[in-house]
Amino acid sequence: MRRAADPLPPGALLRLGTPSLRQPYRKVPAIFISAAADGKTFATGSDERSVRVWDAMAGQLLHQLDDAEAVGAFALSADGKLLATASGSSLRLWEVATGRSMQQWQAH
Repeated sequence: MRRAADPLPPGALLRLGTPSLRQPYRKVPAIFISAAADGKTFATGSDERSVRVWDAMAGQLLHQLDDAEAVGAFALSADGKLLATASGSSLRLWEVATGRSMQQWQAH
């Protein structure tokens, strides 16, 4: 497990691959990642119906954002405050701090 005293290498913004940042999975490990520009927050996902939002500095899971369908794409805003997810029939906007779904649009 990553200890708070573990320094990052020069120029590194976050660390992946430690037990505290392990993504639970059923079929495949995390295959998608999006990081905020400040490096403090990042999101991971695979072919599941959820995206996990992480605190990169603390190495802790902040939220698991669940969708009714498999999430095919997602992206964090540059400031790390918003996350957009796209599934087969909808686009959803999430507030990262609370994990709350703010708005959803249905595909035609």
